[in-house]
Amino acid sequence: MEDNERLELGLAIPRGRWIAVGVINAGLSFGAALALASGIAALAHNEGGRALVLLLVSLCVRVFPELAFRHGVTVTEERTRTSWHNASATQLGFSTPQELHQLDAAIDALAGGAQLAFLRGGAMASMVALPLIMVTGGWLPALLVVGLLGISVPIYIRVGRQSEAFAEDFHRRRGVLVGRQLNVLRAITDLRALGAVDFGAEQIAAASSSENRAVMTAVRVTIRSSLVTEFLAGVSVGLVAMVVGLRLLHAHATLWPSLVAVLMTAEMFVLVRRYAVEFHRREDASRARDTLMSWHLPVPPVSGRETLDLQSVVTDAAGPSVSLKVMKGERVLITGPSGVGKTTLLDTALGLRAPVAGTVRRNAFRVGVVRADNHFLEGSLRDNLALGSAKTDTALISALRSVGLSSPSFTDLDRQIGEDGRALSTGERVRLALARAVLHDADLLVLDDIAEFVDPETREQLRRLIAQRPDITVVEAGHDVVLLTAPDQTFTMVRS
Repeated sequence: MEDNERLELGLAIPRGRWIAVGVINAGLSFGAALALASGIAALAHNEGGRALVLLLVSLCVRVFPELAFRHGVTVTEERTRTSWHNASATQLGFSTPQELHQLDAAIDALAGGAQLAFLRGGAMASMVALPLIMVTGGWLPALLVVGLLGISVPIYIRVGRQSEAFAEDFHRRRGVLVGRQLNVLRAITDLRALGAVDFGAEQIAAASSSENRAVMTAVRVTIRSSLVTEFLAGVSVGLVAMVVGLRLLHAHATLWPSLVAVLMTAEMFVLVRRYAVEFHRREDASRARDTLMSWHLPVPPVSGRETLDLQSVVTDAAGPSVSLKVMKGERVLITGPSGVGKTTLLDTALGLRAPVAGTVRRNAFRVGVVRADNHFLEGSLRDNLALGSAKTDTALISALRSVGLSSPSFTDLDRQIGEDGRALSTGERVRLALARAVLHDADLLVLDDIAEFVDPETREQLRRLIAQRPDITVVEAGHDVVLLTAPDQTFTMVRS
């Protein structure tokens, strides 16, 4: 996928734009420094009204644009983070806890590219301050600034490297903790039956202690690093202030240029320090991009019309290669004898399995997969249908009725369905999963051999429901009974 395609999908950061914004923000900061210097000079000359106006202008120019820019960075990062989570949603259910944490950390690192580009633009623009410092303060302050920058930047970068190392250690330990918690939870029934619950608790406690030690170490390093960087910046400003102060004392300079030299030095070091400390995130983002690309995330076709595009795909089922193109809104039936690899082909098309050979391209971010073994949360019908969204009870009841779940037990949305829906029959699980997929406006609906789990009357009702949603692309796999009575395309799989 090209960068412009990722940008259109919200999967890429418009770095050039945010570098430009960083440059603009730096320019406004320098403008605010000039206004502040003018205001202080006016105050020294007993021009109270002019001084007040200049100080207010300096405050407004310094604070409000940067707040707006940083809000824009936050919104961009959140949009990118959400887009990547949506794009990788189908992989999450088939990943280990460590892989889940790795993916989440990679998405966060990549989303941080907007802030890094913003800080980079500010650091680039900060170099404009050097000639201003030389003009207003003289060659010695400018020489001091250049020398201290040469000393400070490597230290700032070293601080960033230390933060990076401890962040990697923290993420590794957090992944271990998350994995240990999930493994213990999955085995809790057996542990309880064997009287070994304390063993499971000790496993989690050990991983949690390890993570806490990593956090405390990172906090100590961060505090020490902040003291070092602030000290260097303070020394830089202090030396420049001392030089221009001596010039003022001997009447070799006037107040306004001296103030400009000091304030420009302060602004310059703020901009450089911010970027230098975060410099290591450039490599984090590069590694994160490689990590995300290796997850075989769904890649939309160039034309934008296809929902699925399989080109010479060979799956784990080791059958013949498959080439299949499914257009948006199309109904496709995949048939073949039992065990031929229909489910494996569906998993490969969805990105749940990597193809052995060939390419898979998909243009659907909301995918509803309906199978006999769909998983459900331990909670109410409402929880499992709404999934945290603001769906009304009327919409939830309507969705249940549309799939034939209209008995009194399905009108009570507070009804508890048990752990993983154990209170439901297989047919009810299938219909509840279908209702959930349609309710959340899936772009692609995958039906994996489910028709045999519903009676003929309900089957007809589900066919009508699918027919009423021509915007949804539907792919059904079945070897005997199917829901799609008149598919637009039928693909028959054969044994090799």
